Amino acid sequence: DAGLSDVGKGLGSCLPSICFHQLKFNLMNAYQKFNHLAGQVTNEIIAELQQGKAIWQKPWSAYGLPRNYVTDRPYEGFNAFYLHHVTEKDNYAAPFFITFKQAQEMGGRVRKGQKGTPIVYWKIYDSKEKDQTADQTAKGKDRPCSRFVPFLWAVFNIDQVEGVDLRLPTMPERSGQQIIPACQHVVDSFPS
Repeated sequence: DAGLSDVGKGLGSCLPSICFHQLKFNLMNAYQKFNHLAGQVTNEIIAELQQGKAIWQKPWSAYGLPRNYVTDRPYEGFNAFYLHHVTEKDNYAAPFFITFKQAQEMGGRVRKGQKGTPIVYWKIYDSKEKDQTADQTAKGKDRPCSRFVPFLWAVFNIDQVEGVDLRLPTMPERSGQQIIPACQHVVDSFPS
């Protein structure tokens, strides 16, 4: 951090429109950015718990898991948890999100002043033989290994987008007890 504060001093007034916090964030590597986000989310959840909010009382919506509106792909892991939390906290109508670029490609735009929600994409890199240390090679570990690197993206809930007709999918009607055939098969096959 000391090196970052020196960078900030060196910039002086030559970059008055750049916030030092944003500059510091941009100088972080991928793992530092992920750790920063994880700490931020953790603190946010703890603060809500201290206020007596139990965010997991209804951990679902009628629309299911948060998903990308354009691709219909559900978010997974941390992203699913965090986007559900954001949907509930900000009282969005549905857990559908899109990127800034997707909004533009659909002919819409993100409303002025709206802030995106960061999500994490893990890119997998295969290490090459030359990347291995002499110790790994000596121990016979010459097989390739993978390295996971986090990348942060911002997504916007469809409530934050304007200029395009975004329609929510129709909700399935639920009346009384519904039997799901695959689940019923499991129950019927269970030894008594």
